[in-house]
Amino acid sequence: MTRPLQFHAIDVFTSSRLSGSPLAVVDAAGELSASQMRAIASEFGFPVTAFLRASRDPVNSAGLRVFTRSGEASFSAEAVIGVAVLLAETRAGEVLSRRGVVIALELGGEVYSCEVIRNSAGVSYAQFTLRRLPSREPRPLDPLVVAAALGLAAADIGFDWHAPCLCSLFSRFAFIPVGGRRALEKACPMRQSWPLVFGRDAGVCLYTADALAPESALHIRSFRVEEGEDCANGEALAAFAAAACAFESPQDGEHQMFIEQGHNVGRASRLTLGLGVQDGRLAEIRLGGQATPTMRGELKL
Repeated sequence: MTRPLQFHAIDVFTSSRLSGSPLAVVDAAGELSASQMRAIASEFGFPVTAFLRASRDPVNSAGLRVFTRSGEASFSAEAVIGVAVLLAETRAGEVLSRRGVVIALELGGEVYSCEVIRNSAGVSYAQFTLRRLPSREPRPLDPLVVAAALGLAAADIGFDWHAPCLCSLFSRFAFIPVGGRRALEKACPMRQSWPLVFGRDAGVCLYTADALAPESALHIRSFRVEEGEDCANGEALAAFAAAACAFESPQDGEHQMFIEQGHNVGRASRLTLGLGVQDGRLAEIRLGGQATPTMRGELKL
């Protein structure tokens, strides 16, 4: 391939540039091989790189392939939200200034229909509904063992009705409730203990109700053994919906919460998690966030 490829950089889950989770988007990438995509993602060094291609169904806006630092991923909330905002602004900017725009993206065998709106400050927000629901594993996690694996005291683990648990959707995460933000900030998952305590394939997400902003429900930190701490992680948030429903027992109806993340790595993020509850059970998950384009350029291969 000799022609240059256009790329965009977008900060996702934030209204401010140089915060949130940085996303690279490569346009017209249908001719690239998987190895080329992996090499380009490595070159950018962002948590997530998305490659745009023609959709299989012409009704949809675009197809996506997504790569993280550890390889190709079947799902990325950061990619879905960031690309939806990018396409809404570049393909339907005039319409977006008057009303919402729907962007349909194909990724990993699913179609994600994103509603994009723009506020009076010119910042766009995208939200989409997941068709799949997470599950909470019955295997308990011993708070004493968990605390030791995180470098915390046993008294730091848990608050209200929340207890450590494992939940799965696109991947597995151990969700660890922590009593306060001070304990959350000093937590340090120990790599040598990780596989034995949480499972080799599980990420770890620590959360507390001691949030910075009064409108936020939770302040979280999430980690993956291969990639370290996340700026933001919509995949973890989707799985967390199972824990939220199990411990909070929300009433039937629609619920929305704002989640803070990324402060410990200097990339403050704000994620939105929506829960639909029917007959006392989780029936629907919505993920959302703002996204802000930061740069664009040409990639020469």
